[in-house]
Amino acid sequence: MYKRNSKAVASAGLIWPDFVAIVASTAILFLSHRHDAEFGPNSKHAREAGQKVSMDMQAV
Repeated sequence: MYKRNSKAVASAGLIWPDFVAIVASTAILFLSHRHDAEFGPNSKHAREAGQKVSMDMQAV
């Protein structure tokens, strides 16, 4: 089957890097949400200056 169907070989070879990238980006997303929940969306500089930024990143 794979000997005559190069598209099957290409799809099998490309699905694993895609899956790894999806898992990695999902992990980064969850870590980012956890960081924002703990420290808030402001940078350290903005927190020290007392500036407040809402979650949609517009100055309040």
